[in-house]
Amino acid sequence: NIESLLTIYDIVNDKKPTLTVKENIITMVCARAKKDIGPGEKLDRIGGNCFSGVSLGWENDKQTILVPLGLAENSRAKSYIKKDSLLTYSDIEIEKYSYIYDLYRIQQNLDRLKN
Repeated sequence: NIESLLTIYDIVNDKKPTLTVKENIITMVCARAKKDIGPGEKLDRIGGNCFSGVSLGWENDKQTILVPLGLAENSRAKSYIKKDSLLTYSDIEIEKYSYIYDLYRIQQNLDRLKN
């Protein structure tokens, strides 16, 4: 999206990020099925045909079961997922050996240390 490019531009030219977390994380963007997804079906990428993002409040119960948007990429459905359902860790097999997965785990640990 255009916001990513604008953020990179600001960091490179102005030496400051435009988006920062001031204290605690207050929202998360979770993956939601754009269509019915069958068992074994491989999900595509953000902006593709399988899923989109929805912003929700960052509550501990949600972050333990709902899949963040970035982690849904290239995952595989374990069972049937109905259109418009929020994706959970029990719905999909996520790629656990990826850079984005490692960064998400670091973020979770940092949030736990603050609370």
